[in-house]
Amino acid sequence: MSLRERDAATILRNWATLATEVAPRVFPIMLLVRSAAVADQQMATLWQRMGRQRRNRMEHNAARLLATGQLRGDLTLGHVRDVLYAYTAPETYEILVLQGGWTLGEYADYLYRGLQGHLLRQPPDNLPFALGAPHS
Repeated sequence: MSLRERDAATILRNWATLATEVAPRVFPIMLLVRSAAVADQQMATLWQRMGRQRRNRMEHNAARLLATGQLRGDLTLGHVRDVLYAYTAPETYEILVLQGGWTLGEYADYLYRGLQGHLLRQPPDNLPFALGAPHS
């Protein structure tokens, strides 16, 4: 994704696309570390570090989105960071895709629409991100 992109909706669309590329490769490993952290102190330390690093990336992403001037006026950097952090959590992928059987397209659509609705001052018409019927 180009760092020069200035349209917040396009940035969110690109991040939803990136999430569908990264999640199947990275999130199962993160979830394994989370499970191991219950019984192993080294894994617990690793899980905490992974969370801090992901939170820091979301803060950087939040600052980038805020710089577009297209987010709701009542949102702080911390609020935007937390919304990004929650939507892109491995647990969200686990619930929807691994347990719920959603396709990656449905997962991307969920991320894109949800982030638009929570963050953008004037969300677009909220057209689907991916083609296909919603998961039932």
